[in-house]
Amino acid sequence: MLFIDEAYALTPGGSHNSYGPEAIAELLRLMEDTETDLVVIAAGVRQQDEGLLAANPGLASRFPTTVRFPDYSEDELVAIFESMASAAGLVLSGDAREEVRRALAGDSPRRVLRQRPASCATCIDRATALQAERVLALPNPTSEEIRALLPSDIVASPSHTPEEGGTGQYL
Repeated sequence: MLFIDEAYALTPGGSHNSYGPEAIAELLRLMEDTETDLVVIAAGVRQQDEGLLAANPGLASRFPTTVRFPDYSEDELVAIFESMASAAGLVLSGDAREEVRRALAGDSPRRVLRQRPASCATCIDRATALQAERVLALPNPTSEEIRALLPSDIVASPSHTPEEGGTGQYL
C-alpha cells in the first residue's frame, strides 16, 4: 500500500517543487508494472485533488474509486478541540467552549479554526501558549487556574509584542 498525503502537491500548480510531474510518471509506471496487488491512496482536499487527476490523462483511470468524507460539523470540531485540551491536561472554563464555537463560525476577532482537526491542534497550541503566558503572570496560581483554558486563551492577541521588549508570541 502507498499512501500519498496532500497528493495535489504533485501538480505543477500545487507546489513549487519541480519533481511533481516526474513523481506522477513514476507512480504511473509503478502502478502499471506491479505484478502484485498495489493499493494507492491519494489523499487531499477535494478541489485540489481533482486538479491532480486532470494533470495526467492516465492518472484518472488508475483511481476508479473516490471516497469523499464530509466536513466535520462545528459540534464535532468543538468535541475534537475539547478532547485535545483534555489530553493536554486542560479544562475549558467559563465560556471557552462558546469561544471555540465562535472561532469556528468566524464570529471571533481572529478566526482560528478552519473546519479541520489539524486546525484544532494549531488552536490548542496557540491557546496553550496564551494560557501559559497568563498563568505565569499570576502570583500564586492554583491547580485549577493552571489547568483552566479561558475564552481569552482561545482568541486573545498576545499581551505584548517583541517590539515592546516582551517575550512575544511564538505561534
